[in-house]
Amino acid sequence: MYKDANPGDFNFIPTSQGEVSKLKKLWLFLRSLPIFIFYMLFREIKVVHIHSSSHLSFYRKSLYVLLAKLFGKKVILHIHGGFFVPFYQSHRSYCSRVFKLVDRVLTVSDYLREQLKPMLPQGIALQTCYNPIPEPNLETGSCVPDSPNKIQVLFFGTMNENKGIMNILDCLAENRDILANQVEVHLCGIGPLQSIVDQRVQYSLSDFTTYHGWVTGTKKQELLRLAQIYLQPSEFESLGIGIMEAMSYGSAIVASNRGGIPELVKNDVNGILIPSQSSEAIYQALVLLAKDNERRIRYGNNSKKLAKQFYLPQIMLQLREIYSSLIEGALISGTH
Repeated sequence: MYKDANPGDFNFIPTSQGEVSKLKKLWLFLRSLPIFIFYMLFREIKVVHIHSSSHLSFYRKSLYVLLAKLFGKKVILHIHGGFFVPFYQSHRSYCSRVFKLVDRVLTVSDYLREQLKPMLPQGIALQTCYNPIPEPNLETGSCVPDSPNKIQVLFFGTMNENKGIMNILDCLAENRDILANQVEVHLCGIGPLQSIVDQRVQYSLSDFTTYHGWVTGTKKQELLRLAQIYLQPSEFESLGIGIMEAMSYGSAIVASNRGGIPELVKNDVNGILIPSQSSEAIYQALVLLAKDNERRIRYGNNSKKLAKQFYLPQIMLQLREIYSSLIEGALISGTH
């Protein structure tokens, strides 16, 4: 929530917290409601910026939209998540009513913006505002063992079919005789397929692949620092936070050419775009980058340069412009 054009005048109310249980999400939601109402009643809030994805998230956040409008606030609805478009299409009536209440809609990629544009009610202001990422911490101490003679490959993501984790495992298994001598693979994340991932790694890939589970903090930073290649062969991504973070640490990117990913990964500039659901395409890209040091280093250097536009100060400048335009628009309209 934003009070005025003063950069420090923000109030943040968490309503979600990463990978937590449904019960914890419900608790965060119920705890946030009285805090939100308190701010509406006793703080001079001018703009309410609400982040939402699809399904239950959208239904929860729509209550904040309604409350904010009842208190006469300007409302921004910021849409995340790769599956919002099909959700909107199957819940068009309700979604349309919610969108008609808001003053600005933001999306996390140009791709998602263009997908939403023809579906939204006419007259809604719609623009892209990328997710911010922190600047890389390149001074972390080593807490992850690595092989200095192998290229370090990293994957962060939910362990599900959409993220392409099964294609990665198939690629490693089908080509283990070659890849085991060239790369060391780090798989990170939790989700529906995590037990399968763990079993397959332990059964036949453990000599050159490690499944780390959920990682945060220093260990995550160290994995990012070590990674020379970042792998993200998703079936669909609205953008790709993991890719952005890996870019900031200088990884060459191998990712699918789906959704908003091509806005981050420029083919033959900072990485290689591949078709999704192709273990062979993953293999070819890994072998090429493992063997071609000059190409891999060039891609990594370009990744670092491209990532700077997503650092928090740059995104905050854009948000302040958006907030100020809404506030100034309200002041102008109030004078007539």
